[in-house]
Amino acid sequence: MICLTSEQCSEWLKQHGISEAPYGSKLARGVYYLQFAPPRNAECRVLVASLLNSLGSFAGGLLQLTDWIWDSEQESDPTAALRKAHGEHRSLLDAPGFLFDQNEESTAIDLGSLILERGWTGYLYLGSKIATLLLWEGDLIDFWSKDKRATEQIRTMLQSCGTRILHDHAQ
Repeated sequence: MICLTSEQCSEWLKQHGISEAPYGSKLARGVYYLQFAPPRNAECRVLVASLLNSLGSFAGGLLQLTDWIWDSEQESDPTAALRKAHGEHRSLLDAPGFLFDQNEESTAIDLGSLILERGWTGYLYLGSKIATLLLWEGDLIDFWSKDKRATEQIRTMLQSCGTRILHDHAQ
């Protein structure tokens, strides 16, 4: 895992031909969009793992935090140990991006779970380009993909765990 600044995240996305921060943008033709609330009874790690497993082999990706908070008087940065274990000494504010290679799916799942548990917000851009996910405030997850099959797999997974899809848009 490598931590990236916001500017480095933007550059990585540009190099990989992935649309940055698609929330609020007009949907391009041929893009499937789903929005759903994480099931209240689901364990966050299981949910994130199920989402990624539904999308095929993990080819790495970028998780970019866009909004987070914790009581710094009561605890240290909840990502500090992970960052330090990977040789990162900059703060989350200075380097809010986490770049994973194909062998770091478990770490991506752990960080995605932390985001959901804490009610933080962040984008998970998959290196395979099959999908982008927005985990926001622990309350909603947005999903974008140009791949109809991947979208159907996510729909099936959501239905199997009793999750109601709030928005479903296909061009």
